[in-house]
Amino acid sequence: FFMDYVPGFHVDLNLHFDFNNDKGGVVTGLEFTNFGTSSKYITKKGNYSLIQTQRIWAVGIPVFIKLGREIFDNQVYFLAGAKFNFNFALLETEKTSWASIPRHSWYFDDEFDKGTILVFVGFNILVFNIQLDFYPMTFLNKNYALNLGEEGNPYITKPYSAHPDRLFLLKTSINVPLSKWTTSKSYFLSRLLRKF
Repeated sequence: FFMDYVPGFHVDLNLHFDFNNDKGGVVTGLEFTNFGTSSKYITKKGNYSLIQTQRIWAVGIPVFIKLGREIFDNQVYFLAGAKFNFNFALLETEKTSWASIPRHSWYFDDEFDKGTILVFVGFNILVFNIQLDFYPMTFLNKNYALNLGEEGNPYITKPYSAHPDRLFLLKTSINVPLSKWTTSKSYFLSRLLRKF
């Protein structure tokens, strides 16, 4: 049994511009994220296997709208938007059935795309948030060419040309609103902030 699941993490700082009727708003900010994908390859007779994991580091700029009822008081809303990711590093890990120590290698800059765009939908309730991200295109550079031949006898291949697009990622998070809402829900935080 193999599940294509690679745990990741993200840290966001968002600015909320709420509408006057408190039923919606526009949000933008900055996000640092680390996520990945994993694939398993097995020989025809099942004697040998290889698990390849690609983990990417990125800084993103999200822009989304949120809709709900009395958003400030309830902190319950639906959200939908898009994000541009600047990808700055990609690490590959290979685990094989015939070796106990995995192999790690960093990708060269031209092996992956520096910029990717994704769209997402989500739901927020109090400090809990769940979001489904959709990447229409892979972050790998499908046009990257590698010469496996010798001098005078080149053999050019594009190792990522068949890498699948349309990647879905499920993301959960805990939001801490930096506003009067947080202190109004916690007497401890209200007393703490009074000291500053």
